[in-house]
Amino acid sequence: LTFSRRTSTVTQSSCW
Repeated sequence: LTFSRRTSTVTQSSCW
């Protein structure tokens, strides 16, 4: 779950 959560943050950051 930690990895998935980390990926989500990266994706959001990329969107920015």
